[in-house]
Amino acid sequence: MNYGISGRYKIAILDAKTKRVKWQQRKWQHNLIMNNGMNKIATALLCDCFTYAIAGTGTTTGDEVSSSYGTTATCDVAGNVVLSGGSLTLDYPVGDLQNIIKWESTGFEGRITSMSNSTHAVVSPLTAVPQSGNFVLYRVNLAILDTEVVRTANYLPISPYCGTSLIGNMLVHQRTWDFPAETGTVAYKEMGVGWTGTLNDISDPLGGSVFARFLLHGVTTVNAGEQLRLTYQLRVVLEPYDTLAKTASVTGWPISPATTTDGDERVQLIGMSGVSSVGTTTNYDTGQYANEPSRTTNVGIFLSTSSTALASFGSVVDRYTALTHSQKAVTSTSYSAYSFTKIKQITFSSGEANSTGWRSMGIGWNGGSNDTGKYNTVCFVFDEAQTKAMTHTLNLQYFFTWSRVLSASSV
Repeated sequence: MNYGISGRYKIAILDAKTKRVKWQQRKWQHNLIMNNGMNKIATALLCDCFTYAIAGTGTTTGDEVSSSYGTTATCDVAGNVVLSGGSLTLDYPVGDLQNIIKWESTGFEGRITSMSNSTHAVVSPLTAVPQSGNFVLYRVNLAILDTEVVRTANYLPISPYCGTSLIGNMLVHQRTWDFPAETGTVAYKEMGVGWTGTLNDISDPLGGSVFARFLLHGVTTVNAGEQLRLTYQLRVVLEPYDTLAKTASVTGWPISPATTTDGDERVQLIGMSGVSSVGTTTNYDTGQYANEPSRTTNVGIFLSTSSTALASFGSVVDRYTALTHSQKAVTSTSYSAYSFTKIKQITFSSGEANSTGWRSMGIGWNGGSNDTGKYNTVCFVFDEAQTKAMTHTLNLQYFFTWSRVLSASSV
């Protein structure tokens, strides 16, 4: 299960008494999702990651474009990076740790894991071919705003200001917040979204509670008697959207008479969190939260004898009512920071799920009646029946991986 995540925003200024919009931003602007936000997805529902709007007066940019400084960089296949020329250097020894270097010519992204000085670093993952040329340095390690002033959970509780919509295979989660009325003039220069109401919450286990942060296009001056309004969209692309022909990787299968583990896989029910019209977090459909990387409670992996073809994206075939159906509640492996991958797994022991007729398997929501196959959110249908005998132990793992679209804060 793969997720592509990006965010964008608009701001406006209101008359605090009449709520008349005095000024508003015309076009959506992209933002930069922080490392903290990406790691938070491993432990929280996506729509719980941006429940608060944040505003401040800091001016730290979220990106540095190397060509503006006359600087280039090389990277060998071992991940060793060398900056040369111009005036752009790394904030050594720790300031640029976990930030990302992205080469403009190839799009390769490397996260800085160590630095030996201001021009030499090591990045992960490794690149298959050497990199060179202009790059962008993304400051995704910012855990808090530069100079935070205020944060709020005061939603504008009406559609379309708050809510979730599905466009193809992209969930668009939107919240709109109105900040408190100003009692004096404030020059806002930075904003963001996060998951707690505590200003610059460095007590959070992640070291800060900012999910995404962006530098405004110039100073946004809000006078006494006016309010700042923020509308933020978290856009999540889910894959596989279309039916995907593949070979299930299960060591020990196939067992005769099956000759392959070929089949088709696809997202069925969405199984993700959503934003209600009043701004609260809710479930998008009857798949509840089975496809949320962080969720294990009420989530199960199943085997079914149903060979019915996959339903279209967002719908489902009830595989619980098949002749035979076995399921177990998932557990999760420990999360490794910056891996942006969560693994949900089960083990059927020798006395469980024994059959010569397994035709589908997947992950889904258990509504309390052992009905994971009824509310399945990802399903794989085998071309041939698979066998699990009394002498077998079957281990199944599902990988949930998320990545972000790197957008400069000044775009």
